[in-house]
Amino acid sequence: MNIDSYKRVATSTASPYSLVKQLYESLDACLDGAHHALKVDDPKSAHKSIDKSLSILGILQEGLNKDIGGDLPKNLDDLYDYMKVTLIKANAQKDLRLIENVSATLKPIKSAWDEIPPESQNIQSPI
Repeated sequence: MNIDSYKRVATSTASPYSLVKQLYESLDACLDGAHHALKVDDPKSAHKSIDKSLSILGILQEGLNKDIGGDLPKNLDDLYDYMKVTLIKANAQKDLRLIENVSATLKPIKSAWDEIPPESQNIQSPI
């Protein structure tokens, strides 16, 4: 089994909790990559990392369940929009500070997700 096949199987059998956790971890890594690339004056790599970050944010937005969860899905959708707009500006302006703002916005969301207890990880959620 090649790595792409493994990833497809792992993704298709993973719980929604695990998938979102993986997306947050990937987003965090892409933001770190973009930050580093801008810091070392590598705009091509920064653009690639920012582009991946934008894709991940789009996937997170598409996965929001707006039928449950009260205001949470709407609030997350707004935060994801903010992060996307900020990343587009960061890419255009090559601005480290804007990447740091997005990372700071992601941190409490990712931390809250990571703290979900195991017994609650398979409950239907708005995310």
